[in-house]
Amino acid sequence: MQFPNFWKNNIFIFLVLIFLPLTTQAEESVIVTGTAPLMDNVINSRQEAIDTALDQAVMNTVKTVYPYAEQIRETISPSDFIQNYSIVQEEARDGIYRIQIEARIDWRRLARKLSNLGIINSANGEKILLFFTLPEDIDFKTQILSFWQQFFLVFGFSPVYEEVLTREKISDYAFQKGIPFIFNLSVNTHFPESGEPSTWDLDSTPELIYTTYNETIFREHFKHKVFAPDIEKLTQTILYQNQNMAYEIVPKLSGWLGKYKRKGTMFKLVFTGISKYKDIFNIWYTLKEMNGIVEISIREITSKKVIYTGSYKGIMPDLVNQLSTLGFVIDQVRGSSICLRK
Repeated sequence: MQFPNFWKNNIFIFLVLIFLPLTTQAEESVIVTGTAPLMDNVINSRQEAIDTALDQAVMNTVKTVYPYAEQIRETISPSDFIQNYSIVQEEARDGIYRIQIEARIDWRRLARKLSNLGIINSANGEKILLFFTLPEDIDFKTQILSFWQQFFLVFGFSPVYEEVLTREKISDYAFQKGIPFIFNLSVNTHFPESGEPSTWDLDSTPELIYTTYNETIFREHFKHKVFAPDIEKLTQTILYQNQNMAYEIVPKLSGWLGKYKRKGTMFKLVFTGISKYKDIFNIWYTLKEMNGIVEISIREITSKKVIYTGSYKGIMPDLVNQLSTLGFVIDQVRGSSICLRK
C-alpha cells in the first residue's frame, strides 16, 4: 500500500514540537514557537508572537488526524481549545520576536469539535493501551510515543503507556485494568539483501484492537525502502511513516466508532448476591431507565444469580461506566458479559 504524499505541504513539522514524557497518563500539553516582526512597540510584537504560537498549537494537533487542517482554520479558534499556557523562552533578535510556549489543550473539546465538523467520529474518553516493538539500536521511542499519544488524544481517547510491559502480557494487563482498546505498533529495520549502500528495508505493522470482543479495527503491514545515509535521516523517515500510517487509520477508526455508536451493543448482565425477590425487579426498572438502553429483559433467575440481556446504544465501556455510577460493583467484563453485584 502506498502512503499518501502529504509531505510536500510541510505539514509534519509538529513532530519536533511535541514533548510528552514516558508516563502512564499522557501529559496534555504541546510546545510550539511563534514569531512576529519586531516593531517599535515590543509589547505588540510579543503578543502577536504568542497569538501565532497558540494558533499553531491547535493547528498542529488537528494535523495529526487531518492533513488539510488549513482549510478549517477559520472554524477553529485557539481560545476555545487552549486551557492555559506558559512561556518556555523568548527573544528579540534580527528583527524577529520569537517566543516558545507550552500550551495545555482541551483534548475532549477539540475531539468534539472535529466530530461536529464531520472530520472524525470521536471516542468518549475510553482508555487505550499503547505498546511498541521498536529497533533496539535506534533511540526514538520518545518521539513515537509522543506522536501516538497525541493522535489518540485528538480522537477523544485517554492513552495509557506502561514501560515494563511485554508483548505476552499486554492483553492480560488491558483486561485487569479495564482498558477496552489496544494499539500495538511493531517497527523493524534491516539492510536489504541486495546490499545497496545507505539503503534500509523498513517494515511497520500497526494494529488496533477492541478487546471487549477481541475485534481488530485496523491491521496493516507497511513495507518501505529508505535511503538514509545516517541514523538521524532514518529516524526522520520512520517518523514520517508514522504520520502516514495515522492517516490510513483515521477513516477505519472513525468509521468503526460511528458504526458501533449507531448499531449498539448486545449485553448480558450477570448479577450475584441478590437476596430479595423484589430486588430483581427493582434492578430491572433501574436498568431500563439508563441512558442508551434500547431493550432489556430478565433472562434467567436462580438462587445464585439473575441474568438480564438486551442492547445498548453505545459501546461497552460506556455501558460499564454507567453501571458503575449507579452504584453497582463490577466484578468482571468478558466479551458481552458483565458480572456485577448490587
